[in-house]
Amino acid sequence: MVVAAICLSKTEFTALEPVHKKLAFLKTAARELGLANLSPLAERLEAHETHDYDAAMSRATFDLAEWLAKGLEHVRPGGLVIGFEATTRDDLERVERHRYMLRGKQRTLVVAHRSE
Repeated sequence: MVVAAICLSKTEFTALEPVHKKLAFLKTAARELGLANLSPLAERLEAHETHDYDAAMSRATFDLAEWLAKGLEHVRPGGLVIGFEATTRDDLERVERHRYMLRGKQRTLVVAHRSE
C-alpha cells in the first residue's frame, strides 16, 4: 500500500490493518514519507463499514476466491477488486487475468469488476 500511495500521490488509499505492529509501520511510513493520501486504520475487513471504494486490493490475507467475494462487497458498482494469483486456478469466474514475470516465475493479477 505504501508503494501504491507513493506512485499514485493523487489517489486516496485506506489501509486496513488489525495487527498493531504492521499498523504502526504503515502509520510511520505515511508520516515519515509525507503520504497524506494514505490512511491506515486498525480494523478488520469484516468490521469495516465503508462499501463504496473505487478499488480494493489485498496482500494475500484470504483465499483468492474468498478475497474477490469480500472485496466486491466493499467497492461501489463499477468498482474493481485486485487479487494476486501464483498458480492459475479454474474456480474463478468472470475475472480478468494480467500476467507478469517476477524473479523468473509467472504471476498473475486477477481483477474482478462489480457490475453496475
